[in-house]
Amino acid sequence: MSEICKAPPIAELRFGNFRVDEFLDTASEICPEVSDKKDDLLKASMDLISSHNVEPEFFGAEDNAIGLLFAAALHDEASRVGNKSETRINREKALAGNFARTLFGPYSKTHPHEDVREDSRLEPKERLELFRKYQNPELSQRLHNWIITSQEMQELRDQLQITNGQEQHFEALVLSIGQPLHTKGLGKAPDSPRGMAGYVEELHGQGRTFMAEQLAEERYPLPYAWVSSLQGVSYLCIAEPTARIILEPEAVGYQEAKKGDAAIAQSLVQHEFIHTQGNIDIGNPADTNIGRYLGVILEEYRAETFSGFKFRSAYSDLYYNVDVAEEMRSFDLSELIRFFPLGGAQNKAEFYVLLAARMGLVSTAMLVGLLPEHYADSQSPQSSREIHNTLRDGGFRDELMLSMSEQEFEQYVSQKDISEDAKLDYLNWLAEVRKELA
Repeated sequence: MSEICKAPPIAELRFGNFRVDEFLDTASEICPEVSDKKDDLLKASMDLISSHNVEPEFFGAEDNAIGLLFAAALHDEASRVGNKSETRINREKALAGNFARTLFGPYSKTHPHEDVREDSRLEPKERLELFRKYQNPELSQRLHNWIITSQEMQELRDQLQITNGQEQHFEALVLSIGQPLHTKGLGKAPDSPRGMAGYVEELHGQGRTFMAEQLAEERYPLPYAWVSSLQGVSYLCIAEPTARIILEPEAVGYQEAKKGDAAIAQSLVQHEFIHTQGNIDIGNPADTNIGRYLGVILEEYRAETFSGFKFRSAYSDLYYNVDVAEEMRSFDLSELIRFFPLGGAQNKAEFYVLLAARMGLVSTAMLVGLLPEHYADSQSPQSSREIHNTLRDGGFRDELMLSMSEQEFEQYVSQKDISEDAKLDYLNWLAEVRKELA
């Protein structure tokens, strides 16, 4: 057993500069449920820390206090048997166990991450070398300048409430790679430059070799853009065709520019830029091959909130689950995100406690544990995929439904914009669903 697990009172355990009980006391001022359950949450936290034999490094990141709060809430709920069915008991235990394994995995001696699916198995230094190999330096500088100086990006900074000197450092990297979806508009205009077909095919070939060289599995497609934190720097990486659509649509004969695709490309860069300016995901340290798997759905929704909600089709499962949470708990997540500078990245604990005050601890924990579909497909540990599999395809909605009191349940139905007969039918149907699930 590690030294940290031998410390008898959990109140003495610290995350950075504050103790666990101090964190819960502060959270209690915002979320009454934390106050009501403080002793149970402290006990559940100690149970989890002891059973997972958690390394001291876990307590070095203040974010992990938030993850521990939700892990404890799930663990405490799973321990309350009451009149629950065996099916429901087993489901709650599985959710609690997988959430804890996701949170503690990098720091647990007894339950480390198993079967981690990664988009790249290269070490950070090797991955950065690969990016440099495919980088187009001239386009990278031009895109960086556009991000720094364009009106569109300045308006985004205003929304994020970024003031002079507050912007976090990043570097834009345009990579000479592509796939057919990236290049669908290049070279199609009547006055396209000669040789464009060869250029497009070269990008496709380099895209294939790039993915092979970073050891990504075949199921993982070449993205349009992404952010990688490598050796302490956030790199905003973008495939060359998308950068050209923003910077020089006419020069590459881009016929789709007048149809709004250029604006979509700009929103894509804005989405990724937001990821460079802090984050609201929690759990694991950045700049490792481990990844961050808790709160990812909220971080992606934060990026969508400020970049204009342009990628609903790409994040259809994310939007579905957020819509369910907002409807069944009567709140607006984007409004909560906009309440904080940088969308909560500077006030992460307050953001999550306020969210829990609106949704409840257990419901918030489930939303925190959910992954966007493509994360589950391409980069996640087995424990996180198990959470995803339990809550996908309506499972999250069903769990929220089960947690409602009869009064909340009927109020939820009464607020739906449907006829009285339809409300009665809906109530009867939902009651049968709840009975089956419970």
